[in-house]
Amino acid sequence: MKIPISLLITMLGLFWSRSIGRAQFTPAKESPCCALTREAMQETARIRVGMKRREVEEHFEKDGGVQFREETRYMYPKCHDIRMDVDFEAAPHSDPQKFSPDDIVTKLSTPYLAVPNKD
Repeated sequence: MKIPISLLITMLGLFWSRSIGRAQFTPAKESPCCALTREAMQETARIRVGMKRREVEEHFEKDGGVQFREETRYMYPKCHDIRMDVDFEAAPHSDPQKFSPDDIVTKLSTPYLAVPNKD
């Protein structure tokens, strides 16, 4: 009789400790920051190598400060602290001194947090 009772107590103890552990890590209510971050990550995932500058600018805004045609910083419009760097190849037959909406994405950074730059 002692063995089944000790087994039952052990099983109840394991069940109780597991349920307490899960309760501590399950938020009752999600922060609005989490939803915004998830949305920004989904928008970033839509940007692909081979897309054109105009397609990037449908989802992101150019950051302030000095920008270069080959390497451009973008901000997420709903939170300017969320950034992404995009490398471009100049569009064929375009003015080499100007940004072209037909420039082609060659490389993307992962999204990161930074204070917005001002002109």
